[in-house]
Amino acid sequence: MISTNPFSKVFGIIFLILIVWILHILFLPHLLQWGMQEDDWRWLFYFDTHRGNQIGNFITIRNDLGSVHALQQVYYIGILRRIFGLNQTAFQLTNLFFKSLAALSAGYLVLKLTKNRLFTFFVVFFFVIFPSTAGLFPIITGLNYLIVVFVCFSIYFYYQSVNSPKKILLAAFFFFLALSVGPARAYLLLPLPLFVELIRFKN
Repeated sequence: MISTNPFSKVFGIIFLILIVWILHILFLPHLLQWGMQEDDWRWLFYFDTHRGNQIGNFITIRNDLGSVHALQQVYYIGILRRIFGLNQTAFQLTNLFFKSLAALSAGYLVLKLTKNRLFTFFVVFFFVIFPSTAGLFPIITGLNYLIVVFVCFSIYFYYQSVNSPKKILLAAFFFFLALSVGPARAYLLLPLPLFVELIRFKN
């Protein structure tokens, strides 16, 4: 059974965040030694040389990339630079913030679906330390953590739509956001409804 004690839930959330931050803060100095990667500089240069008009505080980019995903990366690193200058530490901490949201979302979803705290802990732990999510990649890919967040919300509301059909609209909304953030990886989302239905059938 899952405890309904709100303090227990808050403690669990804080604990998951600490797992993410402590492990990555320990490796942050080594990560910073590598500096910004080639793709980071390439899209930052594109951001500086392809600006269109500025409408209020919104910057428009003249898009000749032929890829929505590439344009998202241009905006991501360009906005980070406008906020933080060329402070790579701030860039990595921003990515770490998004990764914390992804880890929490994944943990919460797994806990709701399986009702197993130990399994949830291992899911979050291995998500944090797995090489492809460990943060050792170009800064521009940090935005992809939002895909995980939106997918987890989409699956959660899809699962809840059995008892509350209107929640299918929320599921569709977050599914759309996931596709919008990372269209290059959209194919990974396709089998997810099948897995949710298998869990429903088991329960």
